[in-house]
Amino acid sequence: MYSNVNSEKPIESTFEFPLDKDVVVSKLICIIDDKVVEAKVQNKEEAKQKYDDAIASGKAAVYAERKTEKKESVTLLLGNLLPDQDATVTLQFIQNVTIEGGSFAFKMPTSFCPQYKKHPRAQIHNCRPVDKENEDEVPKYTFGYSIEVRTQKKITDIIKPSGTKLNEVEKGHYFRIECDSTQKTPRKEVAVYWKTVDMGQPLLNFEIDPSYPGEVACMASFVPTFAPRCEPQEAIEVHEDEKPEELELCNGAEY
Repeated sequence: MYSNVNSEKPIESTFEFPLDKDVVVSKLICIIDDKVVEAKVQNKEEAKQKYDDAIASGKAAVYAERKTEKKESVTLLLGNLLPDQDATVTLQFIQNVTIEGGSFAFKMPTSFCPQYKKHPRAQIHNCRPVDKENEDEVPKYTFGYSIEVRTQKKITDIIKPSGTKLNEVEKGHYFRIECDSTQKTPRKEVAVYWKTVDMGQPLLNFEIDPSYPGEVACMASFVPTFAPRCEPQEAIEVHEDEKPEELELCNGAEY
């Protein structure tokens, strides 16, 4: 959320953050007062010109651009935010889930969060002022997140960040991990690992296309393991701040 609270005139705010190469920005929504604006993907020069024209005419506008010089990053511009006006910007990303230590892994970078470590009036990490005299000079913000894990196969084990709450929305298949705004911004990425009942078994996927009669496209995955077969679990195993290879997670595969 962006707020123009200390200015008597419209302002333009800029937010820039790094982005991994395998992450795609799929949606950008900006809410100003009661007006909802959803951005469209356009040619970079054309989109920037429309943004500049809107600013010149006194209208509020939002613009996001992905840059690839040196490191991948996204620059977000929000222009003509009026005094005492708030704007909420929502960015949606698509990112591949990887496999680490025999478990699915999702890692959310904390680079999206404001970092005020170099602020002269703030202590490192918690943004509290060194002295009360200059308290108003210190930028303030809240940090919170919610991660949902949904699978077709039953989840047997899950590793969540410490200090978070785990809610089972749908037994064995749908979990929500929540961190409220009272938590400090994590120093590193937020990582969640989970394991399903079939992860220790080899898979074979195939597809038939009518355009290519007599041909079949196949993809096989082999996951050899020496882990012993475990008894059927009555409840999910929950761990905090550990890596999959540090745990002896059970599976039902035999070779």
